[in-house]
Amino acid sequence: MKEIKSMEDLKALEGKAVIRVYTTWCHACASFAKTFDKVAKGIEGIAFCRCNAEVAEDVVEMYDVLSVPTCLAVEDGKVKGRLESAVPAVRLEAWIKNELGVK
Repeated sequence: MKEIKSMEDLKALEGKAVIRVYTTWCHACASFAKTFDKVAKGIEGIAFCRCNAEVAEDVVEMYDVLSVPTCLAVEDGKVKGRLESAVPAVRLEAWIKNELGVK
């Protein structure tokens, strides 16, 4: 899974991607990581990435990420949508498909 460490990393993404923004101290982030990984295995054609909010402060500031976990739906380096908080796998999968037009 690719690690997004800066805006340059985010802008360099080609195609469709979902980025999970997290922190190491967040318990909800740790449990949501398992859900995110599970969903990632079931959807093809999308890059699944992670972004430590404490490292990629420019990404957090640019996209006004105020809580973790947050997911960003990205296409060709541009953010198309966001999902805040830990959600069940079914909701995450539906959100990804809706935001990025995946069937």
